[in-house]
Amino acid sequence: MSSKTASSTAKSTSSRTASSSAKKSERLELAMAISNIVSKQDAFAKSVEVLQKFQSETLIKLDLEINSKKIDLENLADEYKRKQKDGQIETDQFLAEYKYNGAINIIKDADEVSIRTQQLQNMKDDLKELRRERTQEIEDIKKKEKDHAHKALSSALSNCELKHKAEVAESTASVTQQKKEISNLESTIKNLQHELSEQRKLTKDVAEASRQGAVTVNSAK
Repeated sequence: MSSKTASSTAKSTSSRTASSSAKKSERLELAMAISNIVSKQDAFAKSVEVLQKFQSETLIKLDLEINSKKIDLENLADEYKRKQKDGQIETDQFLAEYKYNGAINIIKDADEVSIRTQQLQNMKDDLKELRRERTQEIEDIKKKEKDHAHKALSSALSNCELKHKAEVAESTASVTQQKKEISNLESTIKNLQHELSEQRKLTKDVAEASRQGAVTVNSAK
């Protein structure tokens, strides 16, 4: 009977040692799995941050380019108006300083002929038409630049949106996979808890059987 008790005690000790090693291994695997999930979540957060930064920098760059084009067009229009005004002022000053005879003398000295009123009016009309055409050209240029800038902005935004959607879809798939892994881990944990409970029960039963065996031996003596 003593030999049986010793054998039972040795088996119980070996079982407890194996159980302790299995627990350590399971805990290590669980810790590694949780660490892997946390690393993937951090990588996903960094990817989203990089995407947001890229989108913000792209929009800022496009805004700066559009503003620069607007300033160039405004400067061109201002320069054109200034030249028109300067030309008109110079003409008015010249006509105010000299009378008709003086103008005729100047024309004769230059070996040129005078211009009649109707001819002058025709020239003014031509100049007005020329100014109108130049104004229209400027408006066309402004419209063309605005359309080009708008198309470029729309294209850039569309590309950013498509890239964002692709990255979000990829991130969503990654999150789904992470959720699946978490679910698997939770299931594994539950199984381990169940096995641990069964192991504890078995250990308890073995210990109880050992105690009963010891009591029987003592009673037999």
